[in-house]
Amino acid sequence: EMLAALSSSQLFQQQVASLCSLEVADCMGDHEEAMRLKAAGNSEYARGRFEAAASSFTEALVNVNELTEQGRTLASLLYSNRAACHLKLKRWESAILDASASLLCDGDNLKAYHRRSLACRHLGRLKEAVQDLETAQTRVKEEEVKAELDRMLRALLSCAGSGGEEGGRQAPACACDRVSERLTRSKSSKVQLTRATGKGRSLIAEAQVRAGEVLIEDLPFEMVVRKSFRERVCAWCLSRLHPSAFITARGFPRPRFCSLKCRDLDEEKHGYEYGRPWALVLPEELVLAVRCCHKEGAASCDSDDVVDVVRSLEDRMEELVAPSPNGCSSLLSDMARGSATAAACWVRSLPSELRRGRGVSEPLASSHVLRFLCKVRLNGFAIHHRHSRAPGEEADGWRVALGLFPVASMMNHSCDANVSVSFHGTRMIVRAVRDIPCGGEIEHCYGPQRGEESLAERRRQLLSQYLFHCECQTCREAEAGVSEEEFLYHPLRCCVSDCQGVASMKHPKHPGVCFSCGASVPLKTQALAEEVEEQGRILLNQANGMSREELRKRLASWLSEASKVLSLSHPAIAEAKDLLSHMLLDEGDVTAALYEAKDSLVLLSCLSFPHPSLAGFHRAAFRC
Repeated sequence: EMLAALSSSQLFQQQVASLCSLEVADCMGDHEEAMRLKAAGNSEYARGRFEAAASSFTEALVNVNELTEQGRTLASLLYSNRAACHLKLKRWESAILDASASLLCDGDNLKAYHRRSLACRHLGRLKEAVQDLETAQTRVKEEEVKAELDRMLRALLSCAGSGGEEGGRQAPACACDRVSERLTRSKSSKVQLTRATGKGRSLIAEAQVRAGEVLIEDLPFEMVVRKSFRERVCAWCLSRLHPSAFITARGFPRPRFCSLKCRDLDEEKHGYEYGRPWALVLPEELVLAVRCCHKEGAASCDSDDVVDVVRSLEDRMEELVAPSPNGCSSLLSDMARGSATAAACWVRSLPSELRRGRGVSEPLASSHVLRFLCKVRLNGFAIHHRHSRAPGEEADGWRVALGLFPVASMMNHSCDANVSVSFHGTRMIVRAVRDIPCGGEIEHCYGPQRGEESLAERRRQLLSQYLFHCECQTCREAEAGVSEEEFLYHPLRCCVSDCQGVASMKHPKHPGVCFSCGASVPLKTQALAEEVEEQGRILLNQANGMSREELRKRLASWLSEASKVLSLSHPAIAEAKDLLSHMLLDEGDVTAALYEAKDSLVLLSCLSFPHPSLAGFHRAAFRC
């Protein structure tokens, strides 16, 4: 009834019309602005400021509509010009990407052939370089230019004939292809689906599993990039985008991609969204629900089995939208309104022939989107990429996208999980953090784990988000009187010089009291510890925006101060050590990186709760 009432509202209809319009600012290009930026880029290039020129050409490309003949011609010039900037900056792979995009817009752009040939030559891909020069030579008319191309071609052929290509390296076309080839489509043969008493469906180990083993590799049924990352990662494969080396959707400034391959794949699946404001402004979970509906009804779904699994995911819609005792529910109203809006926008964005072929109506679509929205609320996973956090962002800034993973969604919850989740691009990797016996349940932590929050707070968060009262073994033990005192967060060093104990400022009964000797940490020291803790949080959040030299110096200074007042088991100290390990590994100092990583692991293992997922995951990675 509520969905029907919304659909009949004039205000609702106006809202949907605006969200579906192709004439909204920032959703379409601006040819005049593109021309102005092109001129600015040319000026910067002439002055030798190639990075600034590439930036101007990038802004111009965002304003170009490649769906028109005029736009395609301009886009070809801009991509070719940006390729020239990449050549000057020695970004060979980016130059190849832009030159290829230029030729897709205009196959007669001789400069694009020439620039792609130069980039291929630098990468040792001599056959491709020769092919581009030969193509350009057949199309050029000026004799002087033809003679120059002929000279370059002879030099390339001579190099290729001497085996010069053997020393070259192949440039990956897309970050999707850079994911380690040893990752297979799925290793779910190590687990099987069963039914657990009181839990419904669950995943169990088919055989003994050792800590460190990969149990599940799952790809999302559908996903959507978070709004804050849409200009920073590829909309298809989630690889990090260079600010001046990405491809836009044909005719629209968003979404953005790392390669032509990713753009083509995304356009096939999500092209109905392009240029529509609703896909940019609606909450991510609503857009994800729409995408799931669209894919479920598409004839080209990857696998009927996958679709069946997604359809069977728990949605508990009746509980999510159940009215409150006073007869109304704000959640019901919000979810219904959002679903009706998203469904109407989706249906109106579909080509008329596709709409008729599927027999999709707005009321039916609204109900369908609402059910998928419930599935997303209960089963969705945040896709984390540690490298993607921007300077100043909280840890939540690692959440790049939201996805629905068919196999992983079958894992049940435990506050003391035996698996840890990580991501390679869009692929989820579920790894055991400790040994799991044959028939043992695979358990993932949905919220704060043991040691991070109290029993009451953990249960409150899980009930609010996932609609269940946690009765995992950890919670039952705590409720039965088994003390969780030793699992509390321990940030402070004991003030007694010969005591190795720790104290917690957050202890509900004895804040600031050493667990070993009973000494009280002075309030002044507690205040200093809070200040140092805050400084560490800020430093770690701003790490991506610093030079390596500055970051290394500040980390060393902070670790020196932190060790005076904070427990060496403090997670921030472990994270700082882990960050140093990543830096050293990037610099090629494997020995030092391993030392810091092991140090970090020891600190994490010293945390008072017995099986922290982070420590377990690092320990598992070491074993591999």
